[in-house]
Amino acid sequence: MVKLSFHLAFVFIFASFSLLQADLPYMPVTFKLQTGKTHYQVGERIDFRLKVYNSDKNRSYPIVLPGTQNKGQKLIQLRFYSVNEKTNFYTCAGKENPEIRMSCEKPGNATVRQLAPGDSLDIVFFLNDRKNYLHQTASHHELDQPLVPGNYQVHIFYDPSVTEFKDLYHYIWSTNDSTSSEKLNFWTGGNVCQYIPLTISKSTANQKPEALTPTCAKNCTFCKAIDEGNWSAVKKTMEKHIQKSADFTLALAQTHWMKTHRNVVWVSPPPQEVQSSLPSYFSYEIVFLSHGEVFYYTAGYQWGIVYQSRSRFNQVFRSSRPNPLFPGEDLSYIGLVYFTENSCSTPGTKHQ
Repeated sequence: MVKLSFHLAFVFIFASFSLLQADLPYMPVTFKLQTGKTHYQVGERIDFRLKVYNSDKNRSYPIVLPGTQNKGQKLIQLRFYSVNEKTNFYTCAGKENPEIRMSCEKPGNATVRQLAPGDSLDIVFFLNDRKNYLHQTASHHELDQPLVPGNYQVHIFYDPSVTEFKDLYHYIWSTNDSTSSEKLNFWTGGNVCQYIPLTISKSTANQKPEALTPTCAKNCTFCKAIDEGNWSAVKKTMEKHIQKSADFTLALAQTHWMKTHRNVVWVSPPPQEVQSSLPSYFSYEIVFLSHGEVFYYTAGYQWGIVYQSRSRFNQVFRSSRPNPLFPGEDLSYIGLVYFTENSCSTPGTKHQ
């Protein structure tokens, strides 16, 4: 009788869970928020990393990235909550103004990236980065009221409906609404991630940052150059790591080695397509950390090269030599063309 009751209880729980799951719309793209540490000082810059994961085994889905958007409403909005431990009641302790109010002369825009089955990507952004607040999209995050010392629960709203790419998705209010089998389903008002705990205190002398990615050796010359603000040396190191390859997939992987360095906060995903004719050009956005400050750079690369003088020389002797005397192009060539500090209001400084 006990075994039968246990069996019936298990069947009931499993059936209830199955019904609950059946009522939920299919949303294979999930969001996970991370920080470099769990304790921060009042007013200290907080580094956030939003990991976007596609759990679908067969389909790719478009994901909107903040890019250089500097007008309209924010794609990602932070919210902090204080929690009553006795009643478990959440009270909003700080939220963002949804409007973007950046000081930018040149227009910017959000971007879209296709997220393959089982793949993930990171979106990095910062709170309390006052130096870059008005000029960098990832740093344009500020709460409507300052955080006092205390324990908080934090999450974000990710709402692509406020961008120019809103028509890529299907929006629903509740589980009773019809869903789409063609477009990615999103909640109206934005999808949310899980809550993460954060403590704000007056002192964090004993709290060391925890790396979000594997880090390099303590005597790393690349990170030392970043710490010293020696951007010419940083560029030279990047040039040394370039390896020639006729495989464009490998060419796009040229910056992967930087992701393991402690002073490289973020490297943008590689482009998913480039022009077919050579030479082709592509670029990466890179966020560096130097003496506690965030620096935004763009690295531009050239893949493939055409030697115009050699091509003309080969044409002259084409009638007498069926095979070119000199190769007119090099498909394995890849070079760093420019290394530029970004700013939405000023051209920036190129290190060439």
